[in-house]
Amino acid sequence: MKYVIIENEKIGEVKAKLLIDKNPKTYQVIWDALPFKVNLSRWGEELYGDCPVVIPAENSQKECDVGDVGYWMRG
Repeated sequence: MKYVIIENEKIGEVKAKLLIDKNPKTYQVIWDALPFKVNLSRWGEELYGDCPVVIPAENSQKECDVGDVGYWMRG
């Protein structure tokens, strides 16, 4: 199991588990781009930021579980 650490001045440090089996192509592209900086913005209980990769849709879903790290395609 692989994890990434997301650090933010306001929320501190968050350890995120990568669901490799669920989205292996998306995982690999993001993993290969690490480390990168993201400016996070809050919307309700969710945090958003830009990711410096472009990935086609893979196993898309409309809803996420608490703690999920999601990727939305540009546009």
